[in-house]
Amino acid sequence: MARRPQFAHSGPLARSITWYGWSFVVLLSVMSLVNFEAPVPGLGTVTLFTLVMPFYVAAGVVLMVLRYREGQRLAEAAVPGDLSAAAPGRGPASRAYRLDSPQRFARITAGAWACLVAGTALFGWALLTMAWSDPFIWVGRAHVVTDVGDGHILVPLLNALFAMWGGFAVMAATPRLGRLRLLWWVSLALIPFTLLGWVRVSITQGHLEPRLWSQIGGSAVFPAVLLLAGAIALASFLNQYRPKLSLWMVVAHLVLLFLTGSRGGLLMLGVLVVLLVVRLGRQHTGAGERLRSLPPSVFVLGGLAVLVALVSSPILGRLDERSAGRLMTWRVGIGAWDDSWVHILFGVGSGTIWPWFAYESGWQPHPWRSRVTGPFGYTLYHSHSLYLEVIAELGIIGLALLMAVVWPIVARWLRGGSNANVVVTSAVCACLVGFNFDLFLFKNFAVSLVWWTAAFGALLSGIDRAPPGSVLRSEGDVPHGAKAT
Repeated sequence: MARRPQFAHSGPLARSITWYGWSFVVLLSVMSLVNFEAPVPGLGTVTLFTLVMPFYVAAGVVLMVLRYREGQRLAEAAVPGDLSAAAPGRGPASRAYRLDSPQRFARITAGAWACLVAGTALFGWALLTMAWSDPFIWVGRAHVVTDVGDGHILVPLLNALFAMWGGFAVMAATPRLGRLRLLWWVSLALIPFTLLGWVRVSITQGHLEPRLWSQIGGSAVFPAVLLLAGAIALASFLNQYRPKLSLWMVVAHLVLLFLTGSRGGLLMLGVLVVLLVVRLGRQHTGAGERLRSLPPSVFVLGGLAVLVALVSSPILGRLDERSAGRLMTWRVGIGAWDDSWVHILFGVGSGTIWPWFAYESGWQPHPWRSRVTGPFGYTLYHSHSLYLEVIAELGIIGLALLMAVVWPIVARWLRGGSNANVVVTSAVCACLVGFNFDLFLFKNFAVSLVWWTAAFGALLSGIDRAPPGSVLRSEGDVPHGAKAT
């Protein structure tokens, strides 16, 4: 294993891809401390996320194209049936290089393409519905009707699209054997930067926030990031990539998840456990032997950390709370949706029921207890549910496109694969349950970026999957003598 972790082999193009991967780690670290979703002063409704992500996506697409062209050149130079031209030398080391060659890099799976096309169509449809939507809000106690500008609807939809393409670009540009390692560094970086972000928001608020959150997302949605990061660390442990540190990272993310006090996070964690038991319960993963080899102090300290976090977390006092606001919002959304067959099929249009960015952008003051009186009744200022948002504002067409996004991911979990890939795919699927309790993908763009990245990492050729007949001892292992990617 190389001392300095790399996500690609040597060479100008490969070094560019390596730095592109590192820039993703830096980007998410900065997002923990800086609010990328607030409008930039002097630019209207344009956010920092809107400014940064198009350049990041464009850079990834350029690297993908260059890598594909390099793969074509090497394929033409190689003798038919022989890939020795793809790497210098012979033997296992050169064969391992060929397993990660540009030819194999260019093979993006049908599931990944289907998810990307369906997601692009979903956000494109949301943009198209702006043609007949007429969003307005009732301002003040007198309920003065005020039209919502197009920018407050357009910018969030563009950000949602950029988040999806950003996740795809970084996973598609990163070589197959480097994806899990890149995600591992993201998981590791999130631990200290989450704590720093918590301190940062506490200083901004003037008091210690009782529930953990950072600038990536609030305490209700940030558990999705922690769940994915913990699953990545667990996948690395099963894949024997820095197993001791990876195990402690699992404990750290579990502690942080409890400190968010999120009931949705606890539910997603439970779903993840069930999915892992179903998929890996009868499969030998080697985890038992590695766990038994650890000293008892590891289990004592790790168990105490989780127990202390659970006891001190606000989550225990919130388990019996009723979500009256969410139930009220569901009634408003469904009532608006089934008003006519036109609304059922096409939806009422983006932002018609919940023009939430009008409030979060600072254009209008944040409503009391997040409740507003809208054109369809008394509701929370945003839908608090991805599925409610889509079915009410985008109709059956939008729901069908969302299902087209989800199905390749679910199908990937049903097919199984390597242990590491199953763990990450299970976490991605567990988040789908949490999407019912808050607005993801169309909101909380940094959180959505992490989810899309993990999803495309699993949907591509696999986070650590090795082709059949390779010299790898197990899926994802690097042969002796091969340079780590």
